[in-house]
Amino acid sequence: MAVSWGVGYHVDADSLIVQFVDKDGDEVAPEERGEIVCTSLFSRAMPFIRYALGDVGVPSEVERCRCGIVFPLMKIVEGRKDSIVVLPDGRTVPALV
Repeated sequence: MAVSWGVGYHVDADSLIVQFVDKDGDEVAPEERGEIVCTSLFSRAMPFIRYALGDVGVPSEVERCRCGIVFPLMKIVEGRKDSIVVLPDGRTVPALV
């Protein structure tokens, strides 16, 4: 669900757990880039547990959105994990820059 306040996107925490992880699978801190992995809380027949989407995003450090919705927030999805270039100094940029 998009947020008109410019904070980011709400994560529907009632139906899934969204995590942002580094290359070792450890969760990143708020405002740091990480690969998005999801765990579904609905499907019992075929659960998705830490399913890697292949997308890169940033968890927001904002605790509560001004719109009043209390679900966690994530910032922009920066693109596909495979579409990011690592520069010689270690910084990363989207491949389409």
